[in-house]
Amino acid sequence: YFRDMAWPIWHGGLAVAAGFLGRTMIQHLQLQFGIWVALPMTLFHFTACILAIVFIQDEWAILLEMLCLHALDPTMSIEAVVYDFFKHQPGASRQATSTSLSIMTLAVALSTGVGGVIYDYWGWQGLAIVHTVFEGLVVVVLWLQKPCWRSVAVVLLRREMRSKSSKVSNKEIQGSLPA
Repeated sequence: YFRDMAWPIWHGGLAVAAGFLGRTMIQHLQLQFGIWVALPMTLFHFTACILAIVFIQDEWAILLEMLCLHALDPTMSIEAVVYDFFKHQPGASRQATSTSLSIMTLAVALSTGVGGVIYDYWGWQGLAIVHTVFEGLVVVVLWLQKPCWRSVAVVLLRREMRSKSSKVSNKEIQGSLPA
């Protein structure tokens, strides 16, 4: 697509490299602030996908989509959500997170072949539409998950408790949240 549009290919490579570098920062943010970070992150990614459809012939929109694809990866948050559902069953939690990671790995492995077929039949716009549909699904699934919203509550409660007393521990915060 970059050759068809006469865009420098190195721009795409730079967007991918920046995306992977950004992923490390995004994962650190998720570890630092909780899995709720995935909520605005996936919403921004979804917005970038829509922009790539609307501005399909504008390089900036395609580069933004590529950057978001690699930087705003919610895999860690999805694994945390899966773990949260099975955390009281040690064997099941390990199996569930392992299965989740295997599914993600399989999806990445298949994406090149499936993406190639989509591109051959429907072009870059077809890829952008499929990307948008699946990113929209990720947005909906994450926004419906209780662990994401509990993570928001922990952050808000921590801020509220810090303003009342600087001696509030994380254990007290966790104890004050619904299970």
